[in-house]
Amino acid sequence: MSKSMLWTIVASIALAASIGMYQQGENNPNLSELKNFWYIPLPFALIAFQIGQKHRQIAGQKPEQEAVAQEEASPEESADGS
Repeated sequence: MSKSMLWTIVASIALAASIGMYQQGENNPNLSELKNFWYIPLPFALIAFQIGQKHRQIAGQKPEQEAVAQEEASPEESADGS
């Protein structure tokens, strides 16, 4: 399983949890706290979706583009060792 798919599944679970929390809190008076805090998983879902999209874009690069991206990301050491 690719990393992008894994992060997309995790984000979907977090989104489903948020929706489930809201519905359970609305329908059950004993669980009304869930309705008050249904938005808590949403930032994690958003971040997970963004990470999944980032991994999907990286996986779509050609090998030579990937090598260039890695060279730009890593600092180069100077030849004299300083």
